[in-house]
Amino acid sequence: MENHKKRTGKPVRIRTQGVKLKFNDFQLTTVEHRCATLDEAYFRTLMQEAFERATGRGIRLVGVHIGLAADQSTQQLVLPFEQI
Repeated sequence: MENHKKRTGKPVRIRTQGVKLKFNDFQLTTVEHRCATLDEAYFRTLMQEAFERATGRGIRLVGVHIGLAADQSTQQLVLPFEQI
């Protein structure tokens, strides 16, 4: 996130945090919630929720992700289409 801030010159705003598990039967589960602060304890809570979905299956892969909020300076473009 520090690299993002250096590259863009803008502060990083976190929107969501999540955990994804792939089980030994190749099924996936994802737990994602909105949380604006980066917190290891929160990731542990998400991980526990995901592990509860394992129902005895082995886990092949664990992933964590952080979703960033959209830049507020971004504006939607208006296209000059005629109304029908």
